[in-house]
Amino acid sequence: MSPEPQPLPRPGAAREAFCWSALALFTLFLLVVNHYYYLKNTRVPIQDEAWYLETSLHLYHGLADRDLDRFVYHYKTAFQTKAPLISVLPLPFYLLFGPSRWSALQVNGLFLVVSNLWLFLLARRLFSAEVGLAAVVYYQTMPLAFGLSRTLMVEYGLAALVLVWLYCLVASDGLSRGVANFMLGVVLGLGLLMKVIFPVFIAGPFLVVWLTRRRHGAVPRAESPFWRSCARWPLAAIALPALAIAGSWYAFNLIHVLQFAWENTFGQIASGYVAPGQSSRLLLVINEGISSYYTTVVAVLGFAALAAAVRRLGWKKLVSNERALLLLGWLVPPMLVMAASTNREIRFAIPLLPVIAIFFAVSIFHLGRRRGWQAILALLIVIFPLRLFAELSFPARAHSHDNTIQWGPFLIFRHVMAWAHPPDSQGAWDQQRIVEAIHRMDTPEAESHYVVVGVEHPYFNANLLNYLDAYRRSNLHFTSLGYAESSADRAIERINKLDARFLVMAEGFHNFELSDFLNQINGGIQHRLDQGQLPFRFRARIPLDGGIQAVIYQREAP
Repeated sequence: MSPEPQPLPRPGAAREAFCWSALALFTLFLLVVNHYYYLKNTRVPIQDEAWYLETSLHLYHGLADRDLDRFVYHYKTAFQTKAPLISVLPLPFYLLFGPSRWSALQVNGLFLVVSNLWLFLLARRLFSAEVGLAAVVYYQTMPLAFGLSRTLMVEYGLAALVLVWLYCLVASDGLSRGVANFMLGVVLGLGLLMKVIFPVFIAGPFLVVWLTRRRHGAVPRAESPFWRSCARWPLAAIALPALAIAGSWYAFNLIHVLQFAWENTFGQIASGYVAPGQSSRLLLVINEGISSYYTTVVAVLGFAALAAAVRRLGWKKLVSNERALLLLGWLVPPMLVMAASTNREIRFAIPLLPVIAIFFAVSIFHLGRRRGWQAILALLIVIFPLRLFAELSFPARAHSHDNTIQWGPFLIFRHVMAWAHPPDSQGAWDQQRIVEAIHRMDTPEAESHYVVVGVEHPYFNANLLNYLDAYRRSNLHFTSLGYAESSADRAIERINKLDARFLVMAEGFHNFELSDFLNQINGGIQHRLDQGQLPFRFRARIPLDGGIQAVIYQREAP
């Protein structure tokens, strides 16, 4: 009897296996580099990051003390103007490794794995495995992506959840799969708990898929009755779990967060992020987000690939292609919102970087037909970005901070970018001594009381002092004179309304070191203290760094 014929290997199976293996190795490489970075970088967390860390510690203390009421209270009241998921996610790592900034940063390792896996799956489903692998490499070697992966900020996780949502949308086969529709609702809820602007990045692709479903119809798959109902009524299947998850926090804070989001995008808060003479946001994103190198290569290869596609398919087929419409729906609406916004902060653009990476990878693998040459081109293109990645991942060499390469307005290389920099110890001024000095002066009591901090500097502010104090179960609460307060009289009203027990001022900063927007009335408050017009007396002077000192005043007894 002749032996059974062996099944032939599936065409492309070897390429798939190679891409999966390369994805795993690249992800492991990024995790190892970031772990090294976390250990070497002792720069203090600044402002929003310190606030996220502080809130995560309050939540942790509620869990550690098995005080559910306290945990729920801190969750419901977290931020009020910002969604709280970024402060909830470190809790498992605190329970495993103990509360520390290093433990909190492990959340980014989770986001990194999620980003790589779901970007690969999304691009693989839309195009091919090699496009998926190339897109992952290009995305994670963009300065904004690897920079934000090393700090506890919302946007890196936001981009990861956008990728998961878009993959579930594509996997829903025109919203005909109940399981995928339900997962869209779960991820939407988590995305809203990450940042209120999450829908801005998913609305375009969803509209493309929804209109396609309406035009062609969708037949529910053979699933259980519950999943069939989710396929039959996709809007309900998405909305109900999203409302259940996001409502756990938005039910108490919706008005506050919407007002803040508007002000932060189009209002006075947004204008405060614009420095005099600052470049446009588009130029900032090109230079310090994507990198001008990647932008140039994307433009050149993209136009070449577009011309080839037009010759092959014609404009009519190209513009009606569902994949192209989905990617454009991902890219264009958020770009229009950002163009209309007065806020110039570039980190909000990170959910768009993966679609740019996909365009880039598609351009390479759709030029010509010889896969070997395509792979060589893909590797050659990533050499310079990997060099930049290495320079900004390991401790700086002497004088390397002076090494800036620029061509007109376009930045080719700089050792410190908006969110990417080598590990360092900037701002490590032992600010903990301010907190300890106040505790020594304070009278222990159960009721919490306020300490007003009269300066807003990245390394000296109320958020940072609150974070440092949150490691102990303290009754102190550090706060500012008021966000971007412009009236000394209103600030004094705030001090009195809070019945602040301590006032912390700063000496030794040069004017150019302090944001005018956030430090408009510091001098006026200091003048009134010097003139004895406020009921506070000098208690201590804490030297910090380079002539900078914290000056502590305590309210006089009535």
